Amino acid sequence: MAIWIVPESQIRVLSLNYQEHLFRLFHERPLNRFSHYIGIPMALSTMYAALPVSWAAAVALAIALLHSAIAIRNRLWMMCAVAAAAQGMLVTFGACILSPFYATPSSLWFSPWLHIIGWSFLQYSTHWLEPRIPEPWGTKPMMPKREWLRERGFRHLFLAAVALPSHVLVEWVSSPRNLFLILLRLVHWCGYRSAVLQKMDEDLARLESAGPAVLRYDQFNAELARVESVP
Repeated sequence: MAIWIVPESQIRVLSLNYQEHLFRLFHERPLNRFSHYIGIPMALSTMYAALPVSWAAAVALAIALLHSAIAIRNRLWMMCAVAAAAQGMLVTFGACILSPFYATPSSLWFSPWLHIIGWSFLQYSTHWLEPRIPEPWGTKPMMPKREWLRERGFRHLFLAAVALPSHVLVEWVSSPRNLFLILLRLVHWCGYRSAVLQKMDEDLARLESAGPAVLRYDQFNAELARVESVP
């Protein structure tokens, strides 16, 4: 969904602060977060099961390198190993557990590609649980869902329904970058603490309490610099 609301989310992938800021804004509700925690790994491992082994390994390597680049840029050295281990586990799960299940599909309903769409649709559908709705292209702050529905009405709902297939596709395309944020939460739950992540949490908490949430990258950086300058 974010590519239509915040196109820069797919471009500023290496900006961890910005990606974490957007993930928090768009995934406030626990059930929505949970659907992504489950749906993203399952969509990726199902894709690995559907691809030839060499292709699956190449895609997994590309994602691990992307995650390593984010980790190195933010001095999160341990996350390089975590990223590689996560992709190894997802490829193994896809090849050893899911691949035999999809080896002889009896109908379209057992197609791995349909299941990939299903996992991505699950993630997209739970965004409706969120209390705030953004405007297309992120030119305005997010607004309460009730107010959005009252002011925008049928036209926006119709456009959202028409754009549903593309939104589901965007959920799938966004899986690699969002997976890194999920891995950060996993290692934090396991006890990993980093001064870089602690400062990011503090800055984003101050930014959240400073006023309406901003979506554009330039606005985010300006607001982040402002809150960092306040003692």
